[in-house]
Amino acid sequence: MMINKNTENSAQELNLFPIKGREIELCFNGERISSDGGLLLLRELDKQLNLLSSASNCIIDGRDQRYIDYSVKELLVQRVFQIAAGYEDCNDCNDLREDMILKMCADRLPQSENDLASQPTMSRLENSVTRSDLYRLGKFLVDSFIGSYSESPSVIILDCDDTNNDTYGQQELALFNTFYNEHCYMPLHIYEGLFKYSRLSDHGFYKNKFSFLWIFLS
Repeated sequence: MMINKNTENSAQELNLFPIKGREIELCFNGERISSDGGLLLLRELDKQLNLLSSASNCIIDGRDQRYIDYSVKELLVQRVFQIAAGYEDCNDCNDLREDMILKMCADRLPQSENDLASQPTMSRLENSVTRSDLYRLGKFLVDSFIGSYSESPSVIILDCDDTNNDTYGQQELALFNTFYNEHCYMPLHIYEGLFKYSRLSDHGFYKNKFSFLWIFLS
């Protein structure tokens, strides 16, 4: 969210990765400020890891390239960064597609270039992802995790935990769980250090756990 700022602070600046040859300066004394400025620091981390750019290559784009306005990478960056800022609903795209911080995170110039994708475009992306795409994404994340070690570890400890997340109304994919006696999501988390992997699941926790362990260990 962009708001006007009427007070001045002492000049503090950070130089960030440029966009199309344009320098980016992060400062605290401008007349217009954003409540989501921290996303620019997250963008710095993503640029160093090349995470989302590589992840987007795992999703096969079956659209006619003559008629698209947003690449898979731009859509993925927009979705991930919105979730990171607390805007997890696809409908939020309609209100945030003009946000200058999010446009910069997607490598679009904040004022002169077109806005980001709307909710229908984002929903089409989510519904177009196939099982094969998800498998490639999962393998990529595991490979990135293993590659984060400077040398091969002698042992890796995986901590598996499922956590109920109660749902209300008619949320898609929410199913009834007899143990918790609630409609909920049941994400399976696998932790090792700072690494986290999650999956929406309605039942069969142990079956899913061993399925994922097979992927991790193969």
